[in-house]
Amino acid sequence: MFEVDLHKVQQGLVMMAIEKALLDFGSDVYEKFLSHLEKKHKAFLADCIYHPEYLSETLTDLYGKSYMDIVGRITTHLLEFSYQKPIERFIVAINPKFEKDSK
Repeated sequence: MFEVDLHKVQQGLVMMAIEKALLDFGSDVYEKFLSHLEKKHKAFLADCIYHPEYLSETLTDLYGKSYMDIVGRITTHLLEFSYQKPIERFIVAINPKFEKDSK
């Protein structure tokens, strides 16, 4: 029988949402983010679900207040999965204005 590791699935969803949001702004934005994330936090994209502060700090360092545009896209990509507590916690951590009922 095939067993699914829910944590790995959630990690993959978050990674894909971040990737998609960054690539929406261009491959150079994506590459710059990955490079800065690794240099500053010695982390990779997969680490962001467990350390959303890495995502927020890296985006703020690179894009100042306009990082919320990227966060908004990440949130939009993850909304349909926000009923899952780890995804909801991640969204709230990167987007404190997120209200679950506003879906």
